Amino acid sequence: MKITNNPLRGKNWILIVILLFAAILRLWNLGSIPPHLTPDEASLGYNAYSILKTGRDEYSKFLPII
Repeated sequence: MKITNNPLRGKNWILIVILLFAAILRLWNLGSIPPHLTPDEASLGYNAYSILKTGRDEYSKFLPII
């Protein structure tokens, strides 16, 4: 059996290490960040609910997305 050197073999390990590091940074302390609902998130949620139920946003604009 002939063993060949794959030039991408080393790059694959680098990619795996970078992805693992990114996942650790992303998931680290996830339970406490953010500790509360922020006003912009609440506004987006209210707008989505209002458009779903009435077709109007919080300023009574009809179908603001279109």
